[in-house]
Amino acid sequence: MGLAQLSALSLTLGLGAAWMANNWLSARLNASPDDNLQNVVVATLEIPFGQMVEAQQVTVVRMPKDTVPDDSFEAADQVVGKIATFSMLRGDIVRGARLAEHLGGSTLASLIAADKRAITVRVDDVVGVGGFLLPGNRVDVLATKRVGNNNES
Repeated sequence: MGLAQLSALSLTLGLGAAWMANNWLSARLNASPDDNLQNVVVATLEIPFGQMVEAQQVTVVRMPKDTVPDDSFEAADQVVGKIATFSMLRGDIVRGARLAEHLGGSTLASLIAADKRAITVRVDDVVGVGGFLLPGNRVDVLATKRVGNNNES
């Protein structure tokens, strides 16, 4: 075989390999998504207890269906605006059991179930909870008063 024939054979085999690789890659890129995967909303940042979930704190990833909890969400807009009832770490699946609806008012009010009551303890300005209650929240006010002197015999 001459040099020209070897060059032509090498060029032909090289073009054939490139064409086959291109077809294989195109088929992989254009393949339909696997039916065994499901969209799941996960936290991209830590979401502290009592904080309203914001769009930049969550993202959607695809996970195998058999690993996804039943109360998970498939779209980020389903969780944005809800209140975290548990702290969530980066990468945690956002679940319905860890969120409460935010129906207006304050964050504190949305964390308390309708059939429950919250209590307070004496605080000072440093550890106060100002800003948790907003107009429209209902509160019970209790007061105590000492009568007389406790040191009397």
